[in-house]
Amino acid sequence: MTYSNYRRYQFMTSFIRLILLLVVIQVGYGCTVSPDSESLKNEAANSNLIATPVMTVTPVSDSPPELFKGSITAIVSADIFNRDIHQSISETLVSRGPGISYSRLLKLKTGPAVEQPSLILECDLCKSWEIIDPVTYRFQLRKDVAWHDVNPFKSRSLVADDLVYSYERQRTDGWPNGSILWAMDEVVADGDLTLQFDLKYPDVDFLFAVADGHSKIVSRDVVETYGGLNNSPVVGTGPWVWLKTEIGVGSDFEANLNYFYPELPLLQHLSFRVIQDPDTQFAAFVTGAVDIYDVPHSSWDKFSTQSSEYTTLFAKQGGKGLVLTVNSSKPPFNDLKARRLLFGSLEPWKYLESHWNGYGSVNLGIPIMEVSWLLEPTELQPFFELNHTEISTASSSIDFDILIADYGDVYIDMAEAIVNDLNQSGLNSRMVILNPEQYAEKVWGEGEFQSFLGPLPITHGPNNYLFANLHSAGRWNIIGHSDVVLDQLIETQNGIKETHERGLAFKEIQLHLLDKAYMVGIGTNGNLWATQNRVQGFYPTGYLSEYGFWMHTRLDS
Repeated sequence: MTYSNYRRYQFMTSFIRLILLLVVIQVGYGCTVSPDSESLKNEAANSNLIATPVMTVTPVSDSPPELFKGSITAIVSADIFNRDIHQSISETLVSRGPGISYSRLLKLKTGPAVEQPSLILECDLCKSWEIIDPVTYRFQLRKDVAWHDVNPFKSRSLVADDLVYSYERQRTDGWPNGSILWAMDEVVADGDLTLQFDLKYPDVDFLFAVADGHSKIVSRDVVETYGGLNNSPVVGTGPWVWLKTEIGVGSDFEANLNYFYPELPLLQHLSFRVIQDPDTQFAAFVTGAVDIYDVPHSSWDKFSTQSSEYTTLFAKQGGKGLVLTVNSSKPPFNDLKARRLLFGSLEPWKYLESHWNGYGSVNLGIPIMEVSWLLEPTELQPFFELNHTEISTASSSIDFDILIADYGDVYIDMAEAIVNDLNQSGLNSRMVILNPEQYAEKVWGEGEFQSFLGPLPITHGPNNYLFANLHSAGRWNIIGHSDVVLDQLIETQNGIKETHERGLAFKEIQLHLLDKAYMVGIGTNGNLWATQNRVQGFYPTGYLSEYGFWMHTRLDS
């Protein structure tokens, strides 16, 4: 088959898939299945130790309020095979599927006034919270929260015991999301509207654990009636009432008319459609079959320039992206001069432009509370300037392998560019390409590497990232160090409550990592989204599996 014939075949295949998708979307709206079928701290909390969002009263209505208008459809690339939110790590389930029907105690604040990356927290089910002491957190709950009225379950008020049950269930031995609550010793209800957490040890980032998208509050009635959540109706307290989820199709929701914020959500219906083929995804978006598109890396070049036909948004996310890391416990990088020579041979900003369409930033890959915690480019650049004195004094034989995580062509292409720059500077580096499973085993499991380029393990908040990945006694200690100064810096920031002061401590950690040439984040650190122009109020963030932004999304009137 010639190349032109192959491209024609690709186009026809995508066109046929698109036609089938359009049929599925129309059928999805017309044939809704009944749900009972068998089928981290905000500024106020850090400074004043209490946050008090305004209370609202929930109206009861039999018809959609006038402000609930229209429907939006978004693309997801994976199916959902298990609907039990506490037993699954599926991001589609958590933030683009049945998981959006549930509430949490806290959530990440998003919107036009929040510059990303950001980890500013606000209440979801709570009315306020108070830090009694470093190991005691006390929450006052809203009194106007009700469970969805989904057959065969009748709506009732949410009480503190519902949260106690949910957190204890999440911590079930062997379940994947239990580790999120690693610092929690005990959670107790004091009446119907007061909840208290007692921690095993001080953790300034504990609030991120209960804001995490996996730490959802589920109905004990549903679990006990159905023996779990996998095959049960989805009954939550959130802004979206679940209608159905089908393999190969997706999920559908309608506005919760009795949500405790009466002005939300701003849509009447929200749908997610499963499209796995990138070409079909793109075709569905440009023809208007879908409204919101989380653009995969392989299609970023199609959105390199803005168009009057759609809007693009790059949502930055701390703790995400590729890092180039060396193992300081193994030759040749147990020699600081060798590490600094490697850093001086890199051109990180060039890689952003040539391989990531200018999206992303050069950083240390650490989740941060707010943008002010990041180093400025002028602070970063001196660490990537080649020092000819160090070239002459470094070991004459700097020979090493770089383990490369194969997550697609763009990753391999950038790795080749990096290796070329390193070798032109006199180093002898070789690429060793591993599939994601091999990469995780070698790097995260065995720690057997000289250097690597790839993602880091998923963590939940700045503290979890620092202690697990970068402390010498951490679970992974990805830089293989025994650096007493770095350990002290990490431990010190854990005791700082005030946001600005802690940000200064984080900058000191980043400068130390760069000065010792341990690691650097290179490449995308977020998601590229494309939306039809009629979509308004869409300000997504992917950190902590956040999904609250869907209820603020609306259509241009």
